[in-house]
Amino acid sequence: MRERGLVDDTMVAMRSPASIEPLLDVLDRFSEMSCAKMNVAKTILLLAGGQRNFDIQGSSRPAKRLRARGLHETHDVSEGSATNLPEKWHGVLLGDEAGTTSSWNTAITAAVQRAGRLQASALPTGSRGRLAQATGRVLGKALATLKFTVPQSQATIDEQLQRLQQAADDLVLGKRRWLRADEARQPRVDFGIGHLDVHAALKAAWLRPLLATLGTDHAQRPYKVYYAEAARLAYPEMDMVSLRGLSITYPSWKL
Repeated sequence: MRERGLVDDTMVAMRSPASIEPLLDVLDRFSEMSCAKMNVAKTILLLAGGQRNFDIQGSSRPAKRLRARGLHETHDVSEGSATNLPEKWHGVLLGDEAGTTSSWNTAITAAVQRAGRLQASALPTGSRGRLAQATGRVLGKALATLKFTVPQSQATIDEQLQRLQQAADDLVLGKRRWLRADEARQPRVDFGIGHLDVHAALKAAWLRPLLATLGTDHAQRPYKVYYAEAARLAYPEMDMVSLRGLSITYPSWKL
């Protein structure tokens, strides 16, 4: 077994199913010593190499012990399979285009249904309360999937985000609208109501890490400057004047 850990996240690579039971014994011992429990909801079993035929629904002792802990499915990211991994993998896509598209469709469908249920709210249309519902309870619930797991197809992105925008428009403005949706998305100082712009919100979420890497966040650790240099080399078509203006500093040590 080989393991990697970061804070409370742990990844363990096993050579064969024979290592599953010893691993579970170690986890049980650690749980008794630390009073920490295994979070089954965020645990996945990823099959790779020659172990893709492991049947978690089978009669083997490892399979039975995994099911007893609440694990009832495995994941395979080999070519040709539509993989839909949990959101636990913060932006690290271990799947394919079909799995990513499926994740987006599931997340946005749930958000659209949630917006439909919220339309029955007693809050008046156009109110700040409905704006908060659209931002927090509709987009906010789906944001992790939409931000970190993005399809390659621009047509898929546009189609799905338009579904979400339509649901947000119906929630905030109602069916009989006293203000056009594009006008409602303007700030209040420009005679709008500051309505949610789904496309703009997602573009900002995707761009923020890149801007931070390029130097807009002065609190970045010194090692981040290497990412800034990598961004310069990777995107030569960008405005090099602004890129040259970035402050590349290194730590000074005092004895």
